[in-house]
Amino acid sequence: GTVTQNGGTLQLGANGNYNWQVFNVAGLAGTGYDTVNLINGATLSLSALSVGNEYNINLWSLSAITPNDVNGAATNFNNTSNYSWTLFSTDTAITGFNTNLFEIFTAANNGTSGFANTLNGTFNVGLADSNTDLVLTYTAAIPEPGAALIGSLGLLALLRRWRD
Repeated sequence: GTVTQNGGTLQLGANGNYNWQVFNVAGLAGTGYDTVNLINGATLSLSALSVGNEYNINLWSLSAITPNDVNGAATNFNNTSNYSWTLFSTDTAITGFNTNLFEIFTAANNGTSGFANTLNGTFNVGLADSNTDLVLTYTAAIPEPGAALIGSLGLLALLRRWRD
């Protein structure tokens, strides 16, 4: 769902937890995945975080949301595609950001069931939208060339050299 803070400051605490749920990776914020909106000048403060005292983002995939949340693989997830989801959206730039201030858990943690889909990449936290949004990204691994391809290229090089 969506949590909204109207004005003020939302302070992320050291060793705090955000149990982030995703049902439909291609869905909209608030229905496909959880998000926090900070409106009317509300700011997001990272000042209590440091390396060794990170903020935990605990990923929790759901296979259904009605009538109740059901733990399982999220809909529309392809582990060879890249994704980005807005965790926190603000009206003002987020300062003091460092990706090392966040710990991402894909396994069960803090009461979550973890991210059930098969992964072939990494999750990271970053900034977007002129540094006003804190986003979670999934970057698929770039497949390495297979041994057959490398062998074929080597054979082609040898044949070409032999021909010359």
